[in-house]
Amino acid sequence: MSISQFDPEQISSLIHFELLKEIAPRVNRAALLFNPKTAPYVDYYRSPFKAASGSFGIEAIAAPVRDTAELDSVIAALTREPNGGLIVIPDGFLNVHRSGIILQAARYNLRAVYPWRFFAEEGGLLSYGSEQRDIFRLAASYVDRVLKGEMPRSLRSKPQSSMSW
Repeated sequence: MSISQFDPEQISSLIHFELLKEIAPRVNRAALLFNPKTAPYVDYYRSPFKAASGSFGIEAIAAPVRDTAELDSVIAALTREPNGGLIVIPDGFLNVHRSGIILQAARYNLRAVYPWRFFAEEGGLLSYGSEQRDIFRLAASYVDRVLKGEMPRSLRSKPQSSMSW
C-alpha cells in the first residue's frame, strides 16, 4: 500500500514547461528550485526537468537552496538576465518559505509555476500539482480500513485521481 504525491504526469516536467511557455512565451531559462536537505527525492524532478527542457528551447538550471538568504540570491540571480522562469517542486522547506518566494518572484516579475494550490492562493502566479486534500482523504480511508481489520499488505496503491490548477 502506498500513497504518493509524485504523479508521473507531474514529474515529467513537460506540463510545467508548457505552462511556463504559455504564460511567458519568451522564457529561455528556467530554474528548478529545491532544498537538497528537505527534498532528497529531487532527482525524480531534476532528471525529467533536464530531459524536457531542450524540446522547449529552455536552458534547465538546477537551483538548490539551503536557507532564506540563498532563496533571495537565487531568485535575484535568475532575473539578472531577461526571460527567466522558475519551477518550484514540492518541498517542505519551500512550503514553509512560500510567502518569501512568492514575494521575490513578484518583486522581480519572475514567471513561476508552483506545486500546490496554496501557493497560488497566497499570490503565486500559477500552480499545478496533485491535490493535497485528496491525498489526505485517501490516507484517511486507508487508516480507516486498517482500523476495521483489513491487512495493510492487501491494500492496493491508488494513483492520484485529480490535479489542481
